[in-house]
Amino acid sequence: DLIKYIRKEHGDHFCVSCAGYPEGHPNVRKEITDPNYDPATNTPAYWAVRKLPNGKYEGVSPEDWKTEQDYLKSKVDSGADFIVTQLFYDLDIFYAWEKQCRKMGINVPILPGIMPFFKPGSFGRMTGFCKTVVPDDILEAVVKYKDDEKGFQAWGVEHISKICRNLLTSGVVPSIHLYTLNNESIPYKILDALGFPKSKAAMSQLDRHFSLAINSKVPDKGWRSGLEKTEGKSAIKKQVPEAKDLIKTAKKLVKTQTQVADTISSHTKLMSAVKSPKSRKLSDVSLHLSRTEDRTNRATIAAFKAEKREQKANA
Repeated sequence: DLIKYIRKEHGDHFCVSCAGYPEGHPNVRKEITDPNYDPATNTPAYWAVRKLPNGKYEGVSPEDWKTEQDYLKSKVDSGADFIVTQLFYDLDIFYAWEKQCRKMGINVPILPGIMPFFKPGSFGRMTGFCKTVVPDDILEAVVKYKDDEKGFQAWGVEHISKICRNLLTSGVVPSIHLYTLNNESIPYKILDALGFPKSKAAMSQLDRHFSLAINSKVPDKGWRSGLEKTEGKSAIKKQVPEAKDLIKTAKKLVKTQTQVADTISSHTKLMSAVKSPKSRKLSDVSLHLSRTEDRTNRATIAAFKAEKREQKANA
């Protein structure tokens, strides 16, 4: 519904991604209760089966899997430009899923989502929450390094780099989405291991190629390449003054927000002084308090106006 609304109201102005689940959404991954199920041959066929700690098996039924794939296609047909997947580690399942997508007419680029290894405990919680199929070698590493966080991370950088290298050289994905979980150090080590460039110039060129790659079904859309292809350098020059104004407004907003923080801090200190038996005469405190409140109000109004100007400029 959101994708349809964006396309209806804004056309192709925005680049829109949608989520894909190579192993099925957690809501459709269920314990297999069929008494005739044979895990050795996966008969009857369930999608992305994993063995649970209790010895039973979990997967997606053929009926649920068809619904999952039809739903994904409807998101793409509604106007999604590319797909970002749920985290996974089983490459065989991903490649089989990717082939299914192409076979049923899902032709937009797919970005595989990979979560690096940070802590053995948090890894187990996250994959358990997402009902991720975790290969045996990773499960063994989690046990091996359960009390060695740095060792787990070092092993993880090497292992995730191998997974990413496999994906990047497969010819079926334009790039990879790393789930950083607010930790930049491990992802940077993975990028270094993969040989990604560090200079801004090289990265900007890579960003350019990627922007075009995720929009491969339509060669020219708005923010990605339309400016250069349809209007040339004059359009870029036209945008420069607007960009400078936005930067100036943003700086002013930061400055006024800092003033608000400073004056509120002063206000807090003065209130503490009022409560203190060692405070100055009440008349002096009242005078300073009123001045601080006045400065706070002025700074707040200035921040509000700057924010409105920024919103108007962005609109």
